[in-house]
Amino acid sequence: MVPRALPPAQPPVRRGHVGWLRRAVNARIWGEWRVAVETKQQILKAIESLPDDAGVGDALDRLYLLYKIENGLRQADRGDLLTQEEVRSRMAKWLK
Repeated sequence: MVPRALPPAQPPVRRGHVGWLRRAVNARIWGEWRVAVETKQQILKAIESLPDDAGVGDALDRLYLLYKIENGLRQADRGDLLTQEEVRSRMAKWLK
């Protein structure tokens, strides 16, 4: 009879610690994938909504607008906002 080889020694693992870490990593990967798929769908929808005679420049203009809107929404979520007085002072400089 041939003795079976023992599995390699592994350090003890705290079950709760590894489980939550694995779940957190998977959630982040899934979340990033979900956001990427949603972004791609938004891009395709924006391009499909263009008129048939639209050119590449029109598509780029539409995508750039959506990009700027998305960045503005992210800034608002972070709390990076301007007061009404700051907006008025900036607009006053533009309108000179």
